[in-house]
Amino acid sequence: MNTRTLALLATALAGLGATSALAQPAPPPGPGTPPPRPAPFEQLDTNGNGVVTRDEARAARNATFDRIDTNRDGFIERTEMEAEAQRVRSTMREARTGRDGRGGRDGQRPPRPPRPDFGQTDANNDGTVTRAEWQARYGNNDGATAAFTRIDANGDGQITRAEFDAAPRPQRAERRPEGRGGPGGQRGERPPSPDTNNDGRVSREEWLAQTDRMFERADTNRDGQLTREEAQGAWRGGVRGR
Repeated sequence: MNTRTLALLATALAGLGATSALAQPAPPPGPGTPPPRPAPFEQLDTNGNGVVTRDEARAARNATFDRIDTNRDGFIERTEMEAEAQRVRSTMREARTGRDGRGGRDGQRPPRPPRPDFGQTDANNDGTVTRAEWQARYGNNDGATAAFTRIDANGDGQITRAEFDAAPRPQRAERRPEGRGGPGGQRGERPPSPDTNNDGRVSREEWLAQTDRMFERADTNRDGQLTREEAQGAWRGGVRGR
């Protein structure tokens, strides 16, 4: 991993370590599970007064730095950043499969629907695909129905090979909703790395300077403390240390 990659990892983890922690609510408990720990915002609001001060935010980020800096040399280096990135990915993967139902009972994602294939869908090999044939292969759901309607250019209730081949395929940027990188799915400007001196590692001072920048961006009324609304607004707006 080169210095640029390390810087990108450090930037991503810096964002995850502050604004996301400030904004995200606690997950709902499942059946038979013990009561959840306090939500991240409440964890940072250590005096329980409903706002997070700069000192509280810095204390939380200091704890994160200490967790990543496993060799206790006062710097976050490449191998430590890689290990933390893997931990974050694993945690997020477990949260997705364990809480939102997409992973099923055994935590495995259900198989994706098959890609559109004219020959496989035209079950009777008559050169057209009817709505019934389409639904038999892709399911009777909103996505399958919308795809059939989009490909059936003349609206006669069946898809010819010519219509199938001519139909535009949705582009990745078009499928991304607005609000995640802006209209059309374009990503915003990448925030600066906390590794400001570009030496391939992040010192505690650099780490906390990133925290201060994020805090100042989120503190929209400049009163030196963050309400839950300000924290949530910062997360939705993509504030990560710019």
